[in-house]
Amino acid sequence: MTASSASCQSGLGEETFSRSVSICAAVKELTVGTVLTKVRNKGDVRGLCGYNRHYRLDMEALKIRYTSDKKFRKLACLSGLRESTFSISEIAHVRSGHATDTFNSLIKKTRGDAIPFVEGIKAEPEVCFSVIFTQKTRETLDLIAPTRQDRDTWVKCLNHIVVTINTLDRQKEYEL
Repeated sequence: MTASSASCQSGLGEETFSRSVSICAAVKELTVGTVLTKVRNKGDVRGLCGYNRHYRLDMEALKIRYTSDKKFRKLACLSGLRESTFSISEIAHVRSGHATDTFNSLIKKTRGDAIPFVEGIKAEPEVCFSVIFTQKTRETLDLIAPTRQDRDTWVKCLNHIVVTINTLDRQKEYEL
């Protein structure tokens, strides 16, 4: 019997072990990245606009890196690809579905049971999620994933990392 299987004999240990394996797999997947559609409300005249971006997780720097999908395809083979970033420590939490003002305005426009679209992309709640930042001056990042599984992977992984970072920060404060 290996040490990991011995530690997983109790129900709680097994659940914790499988969750940690699941998070590790999700982190690996997100370090490669996913093309997500960023949704922005450009006001009354232009309305909601969608922008394809390649987002990836950088665990060494604890950042999310992103670039436009066009730039990513053109420059992926070149070294020195310039990516924009934001720190994971800036994230308060991540919400699934249509849980922000931007997505709520999309629902209002579709009036009823119609499937909402942003520039030809289905924006069903099953594939939408939003990154809520700690700074009130920073806009919420509303995203549409290609699949429900991609959305769930991003939401689960980012929320896990945010909780872990916050727990470590509180522990560090306590120890001081």
